[in-house]
Amino acid sequence: MNISAQARHHRTLLLNAMESAGFTNYGTEFWHFSAADRYDALMRREPHARYGPVELP
Repeated sequence: MNISAQARHHRTLLLNAMESAGFTNYGTEFWHFSAADRYDALMRREPHARYGPVELP
């Protein structure tokens, strides 16, 4: 990965801030985060997600 030291620093700041707030990062996309959905539950080894698709009546 050819990014500057400043860009790497900013990505680390973003990652730390988002993870501290309870989000899970998609490992292949530094900008993509998830919270309480199926991906987040999978990464945290939770038995189920806190929310998911909703069926409308």
